[in-house]
Amino acid sequence: MTSVIIMLSILAVIGGMVLNYYEFSQGYPATVKNLVVTFTYMSIWIFVLLVGIKNKNPRILTHCLKFWILTLFFLIILIYANSTMALLHLPMPFVFLFCSQWYGFNFLSSNFLIVTFLTALISLLMVVITIIYYKRIKAV
Repeated sequence: MTSVIIMLSILAVIGGMVLNYYEFSQGYPATVKNLVVTFTYMSIWIFVLLVGIKNKNPRILTHCLKFWILTLFFLIILIYANSTMALLHLPMPFVFLFCSQWYGFNFLSSNFLIVTFLTALISLLMVVITIIYYKRIKAV
């Protein structure tokens, strides 16, 4: 069961990246397709987290925690790059890997920086929730 859930999350990352990559990489306006991809991506990750919590599975929660910390890190890099107009070539492949799935939120707002900041807050919330439940599982 654990391997299937972890594989589902990996497929969500790859699928979301592939489906949102073109608009994200070219800076084109987000479409309804991108928004659906983003909400599907979020739903899958919430499902993965809930399965880890319900089954009290530290392996799934560890996987979630690592993923959300990396996502938050690269979203912060994206915020920095967009607010300072810095050109950061080295982390860009990782930004595409961890951030392109969220591009659908740009359908709701035209301000990329605000959308990225709100996405970082969602990632931070997922980190905090995962840590809380991980500690509860380890305390038992």
